Amino acid sequence: MDSGVRAQGIVSFNFSELVTNGYWPRSVSPCVDAEEMLSGDPTAGRLVLLTEGRSDRRALEGGLSVLMPHMMEYFSFFDFDLSSSEGGAPALVRMIRAFIGAGIKNRVVAIFDNDSAAKGALGPLRRQGPLPRNFRVLQLPPLPLLRSYPTEGPSGTVRENVNGRAASIELYFGEDVLRRSDGSLTPVQWSAVEGGIRAWQGAVTDTDKARLQRAFADKVERWRGKAVPLDERTWDGMRRIIRSLTRAFADA
Repeated sequence: MDSGVRAQGIVSFNFSELVTNGYWPRSVSPCVDAEEMLSGDPTAGRLVLLTEGRSDRRALEGGLSVLMPHMMEYFSFFDFDLSSSEGGAPALVRMIRAFIGAGIKNRVVAIFDNDSAAKGALGPLRRQGPLPRNFRVLQLPPLPLLRSYPTEGPSGTVRENVNGRAASIELYFGEDVLRRSDGSLTPVQWSAVEGGIRAWQGAVTDTDKARLQRAFADKVERWRGKAVPLDERTWDGMRRIIRSLTRAFADA
């Protein structure tokens, strides 16, 4: 039974072999250094999460609070409201470069939409060479639902694979949110060709986006504090995103 009380204890690490074999100078005091770092920065040790905008941040915070509430304290979300920063994929690339230039020591994960705009913005960043070891750049993961999804554009209304082309975070809110009153899925609108990669960029309309964000916020409130069954498929999209975030440094 979960009493709500956190277990506490002492974890000890023996560094003696590192010192005696010459890998670590005797002058190093890891415990003192760690204490100074943590006391100087209350968010030290947290994973800093950068998103394309405030709506992405709110969605990820909501999904995490329902699916993995015990992990909330390990993430520090960039605050767009406090900083008045602009949003979008190009702005997120500039933010990544600014964080790198500032010598940020925290582990940082930047997550982009899985669309053509993000792919075009990321091209120059990826071509400039490897990022520092404490940085990871991700895009929203592919989603089976989006392999055949309704789109509207020059060719009329057709089903297409929008993974990598038009997958903004709203499409990960679950079918219960995406379905309109008539039962149909909220379509993606093709808007323009992304020049850098010569691929169509698409998204749900601004009106639909606002409606979906409100519906997802209501969904989060309904589920908050409840255990989501593994067979509850309406949370599959958010599960995939959160899994990619928690495993971002698995190879470190």
